[in-house]
Amino acid sequence: MSRKGEGFNYLSGTLSGVRPSIIGALLFAVFQFIYLIANPGFMAHIQEASSFGEYLVPASAAVIIFCEGLGASIIVSYLAMRIVDQQYIKEYESRL
Repeated sequence: MSRKGEGFNYLSGTLSGVRPSIIGALLFAVFQFIYLIANPGFMAHIQEASSFGEYLVPASAAVIIFCEGLGASIIVSYLAMRIVDQQYIKEYESRL
């Protein structure tokens, strides 16, 4: 991403936060997929409680969970980069 001596830019910083969360979201989605297959009663309860329950199956639920985790990680990583950048600017200005 960034070469030695260069600082983080928003893209490389955001990606460095998204990469580990992709792994976590993927593992959690796989776990939920297996759990929903193993527990059809819980899947039936989710289908009854959801407005689009008739279209919801364990695989689509796992994809939705993964996409939610990915979206949240992108937002949080971007916000964290903004905070880090703001602190870097304050530190730079204090040296002037």
